[in-house]
Amino acid sequence: MTTDPIHDLPLNIQLEHQPSFIKAGLQYSMLYANVRNQSFNLKFTVSEILKFNGNSLYKSADYLQASEEYEKSLSIFRYITKKPRIFKKIATEDELEYIEDSANSSTDKAKVIAHKLSLYLNLSLCYLIMGRCFNALRASQEALKLEPYNTKALYRSAKSKIMNKDSSFHELMSAKNELELALKQQTNDQLIKQELIKLNEDLNKYDEKSPKSSSSPREIPKIEKKAPIQEKKEVIPKDIQDLELFLKKKGQDIVKLYEVVGKQKEAEEFKNEMKAALVLIFVNLNLLNSLK
Repeated sequence: MTTDPIHDLPLNIQLEHQPSFIKAGLQYSMLYANVRNQSFNLKFTVSEILKFNGNSLYKSADYLQASEEYEKSLSIFRYITKKPRIFKKIATEDELEYIEDSANSSTDKAKVIAHKLSLYLNLSLCYLIMGRCFNALRASQEALKLEPYNTKALYRSAKSKIMNKDSSFHELMSAKNELELALKQQTNDQLIKQELIKLNEDLNKYDEKSPKSSSSPREIPKIEKKAPIQEKKEVIPKDIQDLELFLKKKGQDIVKLYEVVGKQKEAEEFKNEMKAALVLIFVNLNLLNSLK
């Protein structure tokens, strides 16, 4: 079994070879530092708000901005911090620390896993549409770590390998195995069936020792260029009282989105989560006032 030589490098060098959703953990590390110090319900709610922002941008076909919102959402629970340097003259010191934040209770841990899975799947789809195969593959692989037989993750992992013009014969065979496994989960999925048929036809044209020909099995989909959408910059408040107002406003927007698409059960569940988060803010405010 061969080891990845990248893993033998210092973490700050490894970062250069990482997908954008991992790099985002460092990019947004300080921006959401205060949020990560709050209670679990508050952290989770802010992360969900960012995810919903991404969903809205995705529906507007702004896949780049949508992926960035998903990356921000993920960075609440998966981020990178810089270690303090004791000896500043030592240039080889590894300054980065990769952190996977979870939760204390088993219920909250399950919520974080489901939330991350959804984000990785959304990211993989955005990356695929933009033709960013490496990022799509890594996001799909992260989803498969959380749910090994997830059909969407298997399909998108395979698709990212097929779309990549530099994929080797072994990688295409791996894609075939993933499509076959996905088809076992969804036996009537025509999209998976068609992709598998096309891939088998393409594999017959390749010899393991020969490079891929100039005609790639799959062309990267052309994305219609649209006028850039003005991104709403959501500034997460540092003051806990301002955070209460922020959550109320965004929470109402999310409930409306659920109700518009007829998801009444999800709307009620989210309302209950919001109530719990706001109760915690109220308690924290009272504690702060008592210290004044």
